[in-house]
Amino acid sequence: MDVVRQQVTADELLLMPDDGFRYELVKGELRRMTPAGNVHGRVTMNVGISLGGYVKAHDLGAVYAAETGFRLSSDPDTVRAPDVAFVSQANVEAVGEVEGFWPGAPDLAVEVVSPTDSYADVEENIFDWIDAGTKMVVVTGKKTVAPVRQGFRFAWDAPKLCFSVREPFVSKASAAGIVWGNVRAGEKLEVVSQMPQDGVIFSDGVEADYLAFDSGAVASISVAEEKASLVAA
Repeated sequence: MDVVRQQVTADELLLMPDDGFRYELVKGELRRMTPAGNVHGRVTMNVGISLGGYVKAHDLGAVYAAETGFRLSSDPDTVRAPDVAFVSQANVEAVGEVEGFWPGAPDLAVEVVSPTDSYADVEENIFDWIDAGTKMVVVTGKKTVAPVRQGFRFAWDAPKLCFSVREPFVSKASAAGIVWGNVRAGEKLEVVSQMPQDGVIFSDGVEADYLAFDSGAVASISVAEEKASLVAA
């Protein structure tokens, strides 16, 4: 990946002539992407075919190829192009037909890692999707991505929380589809219990330390206004 040291807007990127390369825009910074290699291209196509067939068969939304740009932020502009992307039918209908870049993040972004990709670049890419609202990012490829997974941390004093669902699948009963995400300062995550009885919330994994959470109860989770100071002995 080459970085072109010049400030570019999303509109200017859209009008750039085709020179055989794929470009992304990160906070106004133009980045030229190396054309996909044999394995990268084949893996991307296999993922796109499988995902596209499933989405079409179940009328779930739209699947997009690698050249599709998603405008994640403005002033300065960020435009990312995943290897494969999915946008739910509800969001497709809400946005309508768009000639330029998709205004926002996809519901799913798939990134195929090449041997030449650095972990720092892959991690930055993943966090851009997450911060923009992508519900799930799938990273695949022959190169190991373990260090990328380990990078899903943030500073201990960062004003946000991260949550994940223990069994991340769409519930047939509730249709809940959220599997993980971030709660930032000023935001609130509300969880409504549907447990008819014996529902509990554990604060630290200690069995005797819990809150009753039966059907109808609402748990409101947010970043605390007060901060504690950690002191090392």
